[in-house]
Amino acid sequence: APALAFRSDLNTGIYQSGADNLNIAAGGLDRLKLGAATVFNEDGYDVDFRIESANKTHMLFVDGGNDRLGVGCSSPDSICVVQDTAHTNFQVWSGSASTKAFVQTVQDSDIRIGSNTNHPVSFHNGGLEAFRYDTSQRLLKGTTTEGNSSADDLTIAGTTSCGITIRSGTSNSGNVYFSDGTSGADEYRGFISYSHSTNKMSFGADADTRFEISSSEVTVFGAKSGNAVPAVNLVLGIINSSGDSKKAQIESNKISDISSTIEFHTTASHSFGERARFDHNGHFLIGA
Repeated sequence: APALAFRSDLNTGIYQSGADNLNIAAGGLDRLKLGAATVFNEDGYDVDFRIESANKTHMLFVDGGNDRLGVGCSSPDSICVVQDTAHTNFQVWSGSASTKAFVQTVQDSDIRIGSNTNHPVSFHNGGLEAFRYDTSQRLLKGTTTEGNSSADDLTIAGTTSCGITIRSGTSNSGNVYFSDGTSGADEYRGFISYSHSTNKMSFGADADTRFEISSSEVTVFGAKSGNAVPAVNLVLGIINSSGDSKKAQIESNKISDISSTIEFHTTASHSFGERARFDHNGHFLIGA
């Protein structure tokens, strides 16, 4: 029993557990020890601890029975929970407060992780940096140096082979789209697509397939006019020693829905023109 107790409640009061110690007991349990260290609930009883502030009843709360800590939270469901009345912002500062990190929940919206002081945010594993989000909003994997300024939003680096894997369903496709808009065909103006159901790789321009590769053939598609493709051009670019661009061209033209031609064009003395063709009857014509 406490050395100094209430007459009507002899197991609640003040006592001394040892030299230079002062203890407070309630209900026969040691609740607070003051000495070289201040200890609440030193014997580990199922006793909660709560500190109130001007506006919060549970500014700091220890759930003794469940070994949980709440900051602004009266019923923490994990080892530590931070809760505010609406948006919750948890910050970690450096000693000089020059570097501040935060985790924020925006009520009924999103979860935010970042820096309040314009510093990179990096993620580490096994003591080594895995990737970082820098102050220019670029994502860097395996490096702290971004790529070329025309393609530096995502940089992936490795000391051996590295790359990106797109794994899709066996009857679906894996895609990379090049977009200049947020709706319609502007969302896939250019694209690279691999279909697992047909095992074909397609390359697109102006929102349509122009080049397709399978295990048995390579197909070049021309621009559509409605549902038809009236012409297909295969252009071979040539640059001379002066840097002038010339070309040779193989062109297939639609004569009707069941007939077509193949024409061969070259550049001679700066003059580009047709040199030969297979007509729709299978005749090979030169210079005609």
